[in-house]
Amino acid sequence: MLGGTARADPPPKLTPEQEAVFERYPEALRIDRALWGDFKRTQEFVLGDPQLSVLYKDEGFERAVAILAGIGAVQREPRANPAVVQPVTPGVDPTLERRARGMENYYRHLGQSIGDQSWPFNESGKSAYERKDYQAALRDYEEAVRIDPENAAALLGYGHSANELGDYKLASMAAKQLLGRDPGNKEALGLYHFATGRAPKVSLQSAIFHGGAAGAPGADGAAGLAPQVAGAGPGAVPG
Repeated sequence: MLGGTARADPPPKLTPEQEAVFERYPEALRIDRALWGDFKRTQEFVLGDPQLSVLYKDEGFERAVAILAGIGAVQREPRANPAVVQPVTPGVDPTLERRARGMENYYRHLGQSIGDQSWPFNESGKSAYERKDYQAALRDYEEAVRIDPENAAALLGYGHSANELGDYKLASMAAKQLLGRDPGNKEALGLYHFATGRAPKVSLQSAIFHGGAAGAPGADGAAGLAPQVAGAGPGAVPG
């Protein structure tokens, strides 16, 4: 029930992400669909609604609102050209990989639409890392840390991604900074001991560290590869 009023029908042609929002939070049907593509206006609408403003104190509902707000921007993105062959990770089901790439792009567009929240880039970085696309993961985690320097999960993911790409120095720096905040972080400690002292196979550009303290934007936000050893492969992350 929506504050005693008759329940509205869900909008037509919902994406799976939208359906999940409305299934968990039917109150979200109160939000004017015309606002979905604008996070600020959607947020203002929610905060001005007596029932929705109470729900907005819940982090899950806050994310649900963000998903709705970002959908407009995502839907306006041009579709991928089917004639262009996308790279496929060896040993990974092509269908599953396409779905994963699609979700990663969804979260990136969502993050760009919101602008001031880092969690969408955590999601895209995690997915890219699981696909073993470590360069994409590094970029996503770097953007998450740029938005929120206190994002420990993103900083740890950034370090693991750098480690897999072979920049052990950068991985060690990320782990060391995280341990400075949380000395008891076992995963960061394991990464630090694994990466520290190893000769880097590549030197990665970093907007986080090469420009100074974590979170300080550098001249170039992209993370690129500058091989130092021909044919160098990624390192291994300790289990």
